[in-house]
Amino acid sequence: MKQFADRLKAAMKRKGLTLDSLSDNTDISRSALARWTSGKADPPISNTAKVADVLGVSTDWLIYGRGSPDTKASASHSVTSPKEDDGEPMLRRRTDVLSVDLLQELSRTIQRVYAEENARITSDQLVLLVAENYNRLITFSARPDVQRSMIPIIAEELRSDLQRPDIKHRA
Repeated sequence: MKQFADRLKAAMKRKGLTLDSLSDNTDISRSALARWTSGKADPPISNTAKVADVLGVSTDWLIYGRGSPDTKASASHSVTSPKEDDGEPMLRRRTDVLSVDLLQELSRTIQRVYAEENARITSDQLVLLVAENYNRLITFSARPDVQRSMIPIIAEELRSDLQRPDIKHRA
């Protein structure tokens, strides 16, 4: 995810922020930010909205490199994901504020399931899985309590998929 690291460093330079000041403004550890800027680690999607907000860039640009770093995509973090073969976005463009808590919970759950199953996941795969499942949740219900109650179901579906012998994600 070297491209993310390059975009992150460019946005920090543009804003005149150091790792310490970005850490102070996002409550993300300096060491985590250093790993992201060096490309040695991939950031959890749950933190990209915080970083994008402080840097004044859109999450689309920070995560995918789409659009301009000069334009912040509205007051909310409008996230789009790669398109399916039929051209329909897996995560529909949202004009309202995304539920960052729900995205964080989904991201943590997916990472936990992969770790428990001793399976590998790249940051790109994580973004896609979070996008797919977030879209499922918001399509199923607008109620946050119902959306949250579906996360354990998603975790079990993912666990079942990872346990299939034809899935090759083992570390």
